[in-house]
Amino acid sequence: MLPTRINLLPPEKQVHLQRMIRSEFLRNSLAVLFIVSVIIGISLLGGKYILQNYFFDVARTLHAVNSQPSDMSTSISVANARISTAEKVLQTYYYWPTLITEISTAVPEEIVISKMNLDKKTGIATITGTSVTRDALLRLGESLRSLPSITSVDIPISQLTQQDNVSFTIRMTLSL
Repeated sequence: MLPTRINLLPPEKQVHLQRMIRSEFLRNSLAVLFIVSVIIGISLLGGKYILQNYFFDVARTLHAVNSQPSDMSTSISVANARISTAEKVLQTYYYWPTLITEISTAVPEEIVISKMNLDKKTGIATITGTSVTRDALLRLGESLRSLPSITSVDIPISQLTQQDNVSFTIRMTLSL
């Protein structure tokens, strides 16, 4: 620890001198540590002050932007309200042209339909008309039964007693 040299001091003075050197080194080291910690503390406080001001400016700007709705957000709110209204209407809506087209393509040429009634609430459709022959009426019943949107077809037996020019009323249960 000590360089090799000739020391003319008595041994107790040498021990005392070594203690003084160590205590001075320790005191200077603690002073340097204290100065460094003070400098770091001051820089952290300054950084905190700068960052806090920046945070408050950003928060103030965000609050100003969010508190006043823009024209775009108002338009989006109106569009969302219209879409939700349209969805509610579409849930109660049934696209009847598809069903009417299916039924009309199932009708043979020998049959004339005079009236068609579709009731969504009860799920029942009635077709009234005349058929040239009883076989044409039976073919109509079979072709209506084969449609996927119709679950059952009811042709009264009393209407099948005539052979030609059969007036009929058919009730069908719809699967809506």
